[in-house]
Amino acid sequence: MMGQQQPQKSAALNELEAALNVRDNVNIAKNVILFLGDGMGITANTAGRIYKGQKKGMNGEEGYLTWERFPNAALLKTYNVDKQVPDSAATATAFLCGVKSNYYTLGVDSAVKYKDCNASLNTAHHLSSILQWAQEQGMDTGLVTTTRITHATPAALYAHTANRIWECDGNLKEEGAGCKDIADQLITENPGKNIKVIMGGGRRTLGAGLDPNPDNKICTRQDGRDLTQEWLKDKYHRGHTATYATTAEEMREVEKTDFFLGM
Repeated sequence: MMGQQQPQKSAALNELEAALNVRDNVNIAKNVILFLGDGMGITANTAGRIYKGQKKGMNGEEGYLTWERFPNAALLKTYNVDKQVPDSAATATAFLCGVKSNYYTLGVDSAVKYKDCNASLNTAHHLSSILQWAQEQGMDTGLVTTTRITHATPAALYAHTANRIWECDGNLKEEGAGCKDIADQLITENPGKNIKVIMGGGRRTLGAGLDPNPDNKICTRQDGRDLTQEWLKDKYHRGHTATYATTAEEMREVEKTDFFLGM
């Protein structure tokens, strides 16, 4: 009808006006929260937006996902130094440490090849993550994941290894002899042992698993250590309070603690 805007045109004008009114925020951030959706590229993002809209009875393109309303956005290329199609370990290293690396490696630069234990022991090849930078600035840090806390994506925050599979000593084998497994690094090394909040799966890799099946594909500790108890002892010895919870009820009962491990 004459004199009336079509709904699509009105929506487009509103979007343009909102974009033109964005002003840079030059304040110092009080904190930083990183949400990492594994494999969350443009295609998955578009599919998610459409599905969200269709569940509301629309065609699917009318709506938006929350992060599509952020004032700033950027695209990056996901590839490894030695492979065009990357894996989660090396891409997480790039995302969290800012350096491209080799396929299946974690927290190390491209001088460390896949399964090269000796090269990974050279601290000159170790990378610092955004989590470590935050700790060095006196900030509290936390790690929450829907997978194992020793899995490739979260492990890039704290581990340095030539093989993402070395989640516990049971997977080191001959090729990993002399290297620390990822779970051990989390509990005994910096910056892992200084993370204030850790939540996720992976009790088995820490030696506190409930599944006695030796054929389970998840890494099983062979050294007899229970790293959850070592985590608690370390915090107590350093004069901190610490809580280890394995159920939602135990987590809800926590009122105040310096360190929290929920698995």
